[in-house]
Amino acid sequence: GDAENTDFQQSLRLYTQVDTFHLNINKTNNPDSLFAFASQYNLLIVSVHTDDLRAAKNFGISDSIFTLIDSLCLHKNVILNLFSSPYLLNRIHRLSNLKGLIVSYENLPAIQQLSAQLIFGAIPGHANLPVSISEEYPLGSGIITPDIGRLKYGTPLESDINPSVENKIDSIVSDAINREAFPGCQIFAAKNGVVFLNKAYGKPTYKSTQNVTLENLYDLASVTKVIATVPAIMKLYEEEVIDIEKPLSNYMTFLDSTNKKDITIRDILLHKAGLASWIPFYISTLEPVYPSQSLFSSTLSSAFPYKVNGGQYLNRFTCFKKDYFSTKQSPDFPFQVANGIFASKSIHDTILLAICKSAVEKKSRYKYSDLGFILLYKMVENLKGQSFEEYINNVLFKRIGASTLCFNPLKSFSVEQVIPTEYDQYFRKQIVHGFVHDPAAAMMGGISGHAGLFSNANDLGKIMQMFMNEGIYGDERFFTPETISLFTSKQSKNDDNRRGLGFDKPETDRSKNSPACQSVSPKSYGHSGFTGTYVWADPECNLVYIFLSNRIYPDAMNNKLVDMNIRTKIQQELYNNFIPM
Repeated sequence: GDAENTDFQQSLRLYTQVDTFHLNINKTNNPDSLFAFASQYNLLIVSVHTDDLRAAKNFGISDSIFTLIDSLCLHKNVILNLFSSPYLLNRIHRLSNLKGLIVSYENLPAIQQLSAQLIFGAIPGHANLPVSISEEYPLGSGIITPDIGRLKYGTPLESDINPSVENKIDSIVSDAINREAFPGCQIFAAKNGVVFLNKAYGKPTYKSTQNVTLENLYDLASVTKVIATVPAIMKLYEEEVIDIEKPLSNYMTFLDSTNKKDITIRDILLHKAGLASWIPFYISTLEPVYPSQSLFSSTLSSAFPYKVNGGQYLNRFTCFKKDYFSTKQSPDFPFQVANGIFASKSIHDTILLAICKSAVEKKSRYKYSDLGFILLYKMVENLKGQSFEEYINNVLFKRIGASTLCFNPLKSFSVEQVIPTEYDQYFRKQIVHGFVHDPAAAMMGGISGHAGLFSNANDLGKIMQMFMNEGIYGDERFFTPETISLFTSKQSKNDDNRRGLGFDKPETDRSKNSPACQSVSPKSYGHSGFTGTYVWADPECNLVYIFLSNRIYPDAMNNKLVDMNIRTKIQQELYNNFIPM
């Protein structure tokens, strides 16, 4: 067709990674370039677009286009989607070689969007040809295809939501951007499996000339815990590879001789294992201006305050110690931390040793901690004999079509597609752009169990919808309903710990601050991230809500997003606009 980036192509990319190639139907094309492109792929979706309604002019499509389609059918699996008259099918000589055929009749944007959804089984197909094309395709020909449970893309009314909700959310976001709570964001909302809001706002930075798009990737920070680490644990639990009631040391024997010998996987997931909240591992890798405490000091976090009077950072360090980092990548320094910074291959062992030497509280109480999720990620690698990244990609991300969900995004995406985070003045001394913001995850090569994932909002919506579908998405079962229920349910009968297994839950005590708005149900669950991210699902009303921002650009001390309750204010607006049934 004439357009190089059609609504059809954009809609296909909502479901998985789809690369595109364009031929103009009104110009002479070089078929060699098309065949060279097509040789890389196992499936081709060929769409023919024309607005020409003149049958006498062959609807504006030359025979050369159909000759190319015939040739492609001989060598590749081809789905043909015809956005024009069904009579054009008479000009294709190898219709029987097609693996799929859709006649969409019109070239309108809405028709293109629906056709893409039909291909991926988000909506059913149940139409018949109103004319006779040939003996092979007589009047009434057609097949019924099912809705296989992927996300649909529609309007608020289709989701029983008041259409004015978008304007109200626009107003909240506009005010937040104007007050520099964040430079830009993505918001995704789906009810009853229908996405009624998938929108980008603002800019990647306050000085950007470009706008945020739906294809941009955000640093998810601690949302990594429930999107990668918890699903990995759920899979091992279902396969009976682990028992979450057993000590972690059963699966990581080096913990046997430490004060972490008896902590259970369950207690780590509930953040009640007595572990320290975090350890600023990077501090001992820097040369101090004057002597400082060891990396392994249990009092490190109190010994190194990040602010002095007036809210200014206290920079006590000048440069990296040569044993930990190099400016060039090599077998001895394989892990890229940021531009021009590569960590030692021994850094993982250094971090694990620091965790082993850290204190453990004897009294069992809720205390949010990253450390246990670092240990869980290492446990997964040890038990599966492969990298954590490879494992979670194979068991979840690739299978569900979440093509932007990844660690180390610059391996697959341009730096322009990734939203920057903080100007790190004290560790990496640069704008963190394309690399994970969390220093510990960065030192570990960008991959950890507590942070490291990047994604757009749409792909996170698939994962959260799968959880809410009791483990099914796209006619494929990922987890049993029992596993989903166990991990997303509140575990404590008291109010001392609101958490599920890895998942955050709403506070039942209204006098306490809750991670969700007041209208969410007790069955709801999700997680937030330090960079300004948020995922939440409510199975009682079948609502998924995603918010992604880089509120820490350029300064992690910017707390306006939290102080203004932007994420939960938007969430409450969604509930306020439910249409009563």
